[in-house]
Amino acid sequence: MIDLLVDPYIISTRTHMTKEEALAFIECPIRWMNTEHATGCRLVISDSYLYALWTADQYPTPDRLRAVHRIAQTERFDAETLFRAFDQILSIAPKIESVTSITEVLVDTDGVNLIPPTIVARLSPKVRDALIDTLAACALHTVLSGVDYPLGFATESFSVASIQDMSGEFLILAFVGSSSAPISLPQVVALKIPLLVNSQDVLEILDFDMVCNDAECAIQWSWVHVITRQDRAKYFMSEFVIREEFKQRIFSLGLQSNMLEQVYRKVVYLISRVRSAGLQIEPLRIDKGPNSTQKRRLSDGACAFRIQISQYGAGIHVHYWHCPSGSIEIAWIGPHDDFYIPE
Repeated sequence: MIDLLVDPYIISTRTHMTKEEALAFIECPIRWMNTEHATGCRLVISDSYLYALWTADQYPTPDRLRAVHRIAQTERFDAETLFRAFDQILSIAPKIESVTSITEVLVDTDGVNLIPPTIVARLSPKVRDALIDTLAACALHTVLSGVDYPLGFATESFSVASIQDMSGEFLILAFVGSSSAPISLPQVVALKIPLLVNSQDVLEILDFDMVCNDAECAIQWSWVHVITRQDRAKYFMSEFVIREEFKQRIFSLGLQSNMLEQVYRKVVYLISRVRSAGLQIEPLRIDKGPNSTQKRRLSDGACAFRIQISQYGAGIHVHYWHCPSGSIEIAWIGPHDDFYIPE
């Protein structure tokens, strides 16, 4: 499971918000709720900083969320969508204390060095201290388990700037937990995790094997890994549909991971209009005869094409419809001698 620790700032209601600040506050949790669904990651939160938000009078109660929604004056999201996003985070998200089995830590706060400092500088003193304790517990859990945890920090875009990682060192004086791993105290533990602001950032830290069984997610992953950040505005993904027949077919073929990655990479080339020497497209014809007619769909006049994925063995190809509107329907995958495409 890919766990991302939620920045308490994005769920902290502040007084005297401007309209722009209120809209940003609304959009961020909704974006992370959608990212969780799209990538299969899991948002986690801390009981420690939730309690601190409550005592600091910044907990996102329904009344406070309604007030923020009124300030934002937005028609993009109704109040119910906002409530669902916060419920997803506050009520459904697992608690970091349960995941790590570390319920309390005692940290020498004089020795804390967290980079970038803006992450904690935005928080009230109680919430700041609670977040430092939470991060220290994560670093300690990594030492005890030998596994980096968590895999990311879910935050808001304008707090990150050009910094891509958050790092810190914490002097642990004592802790309460169920770990049986031996550890001598006091001990300095370190944490380094990527700062993430959207689904693209999450996909960048995932391995292909984590997403390959979901066609939509695999295409999004491939686009993020094929197209550099500076080229994404130029090579954005045009409108496309992945038909159920394709999803069922590619699953039934049982392709190896490296072949699956090649399939989705070439699909990304197609829908992003990337000129690549490795992208070989030809009309999908009725049969293999040299004068065979290209297939057309009677319902809308869409033309059938296929992309060569591999010329070796059976010669895997992806079949698709190029619709009159310009959109692409990824419809089928099969060997070189397969001319089928579902209409």
